[in-house]
Amino acid sequence: MKIEDVKRCNFSYWYDTFSDVTIRSIILPIPQDFLDYLNADGIVLPEGSHQGAYSTSVQKDDDVDEEEVNWSEQDDSASASGMPDCQGFLHQIDSAIESLGGKVFPKLNWSAPQDARWVSFNNSLMCTHASDVCLLLKSSDFITHDLTQSFLQCEDYEATSAEEHLKPELILRRWTDINTSDEFRCFVHRGNLVAISQRNHSKYFRHIVTSKNEIQTDIQNFFEEVIDGNFAAEESSYVFDIWRTGKGRILLIDFNPCGPVTDPLLFDWQEIEAMDSTHIERGLIFRCIETETGIHPNIHTPFGVPQDFIDLAAGEDPFKLKDLLQLGNTEQDSSSDDDDDDKNKDAVQALEIESHHKSSQLPT
Repeated sequence: MKIEDVKRCNFSYWYDTFSDVTIRSIILPIPQDFLDYLNADGIVLPEGSHQGAYSTSVQKDDDVDEEEVNWSEQDDSASASGMPDCQGFLHQIDSAIESLGGKVFPKLNWSAPQDARWVSFNNSLMCTHASDVCLLLKSSDFITHDLTQSFLQCEDYEATSAEEHLKPELILRRWTDINTSDEFRCFVHRGNLVAISQRNHSKYFRHIVTSKNEIQTDIQNFFEEVIDGNFAAEESSYVFDIWRTGKGRILLIDFNPCGPVTDPLLFDWQEIEAMDSTHIERGLIFRCIETETGIHPNIHTPFGVPQDFIDLAAGEDPFKLKDLLQLGNTEQDSSSDDDDDDKNKDAVQALEIESHHKSSQLPT
């Protein structure tokens, strides 16, 4: 995977060519002040983003006193924290959302904040206001990867010149209720469509199994008539995602690099890269979940819980548990029984011994 391969999958690179077969979208170049905001630590909404926030996400509760809880008020600490004033760009976002029907799906050049879905009120990536967009972008590791490590795994990557390859853009796509059972990921290796995978492999969909041949034919025709020769030069490798809206009807969703930054789903990358002309002659490989026992875990599930919680539950970071116990000792009421204090102290000492023992066994 080279830098040019990744740049080719940049949304603005291909959107104009395929705009008639994909979802209507608006591309907004990200100004430096908003980029600084995205790269800053913490999750604080920028000044000016709160106006109208949560208006469609939360219904008013008659039992709640508006004077007691005011969602539209921004914490004074946010203003005092030196957060940039991005009102000009936020206004562009709101205008774009309005022109796209009032609901959008946000992403950057390559990635969408799929890992931040848990932070939204409706557990989806649907945004109706600039504040919704900001919250998802700031909560996503995928977005951080786009901004800081988008070319890191390219074989011709050079840290000193990486910044010149990146022109961050915010993509707002008109919100569309996509049936995930009809989404497919398609792999092109050296100019040939070699493999198709069910996109949502965390569920079994019977209609995919029964209509497998028809689905494969529709995707092959779409590739040959629409994509082949229009996206990349011959012998190029890439991945494209589609939504089959009906028999003979295909909607292009996205392009992705052919490499480890893209999930191969029901395949693996070594397998894809090994598909030569002999493999292709035997026919396109189409994989789907054949039975309910064959489903795979949802790859976004681990992102729904803070990493500290996962480490504590798995016992993978004894230092965090040690800090938690020490915090409990500090905040414990002065009238607590001394025996309880001794037990906590003993637990901390045991963790220190265990941590020291484990660290002494780590390879150098």
